[in-house]
Amino acid sequence: MLKSFSATFTRLLSYAINESTVLSSSFMLDFFANGTDVSKCCIPFSIYKKKLANLTAKITALYSQLD
Repeated sequence: MLKSFSATFTRLLSYAINESTVLSSSFMLDFFANGTDVSKCCIPFSIYKKKLANLTAKITALYSQLD
């Protein structure tokens, strides 16, 4: 169950980063609101831990480019 959640979450987060729609911004809000709980689900699986770390780095880079 956790593995499928982690896979789905990282896929949706990747989609939200690459698309600039209203849906993606609301998903980003959910990510930041529940980030601690999501990371607890992804940490047991090394592949999803790495994907989550890369996606978080992309979010940070995008945030630093905002005016």
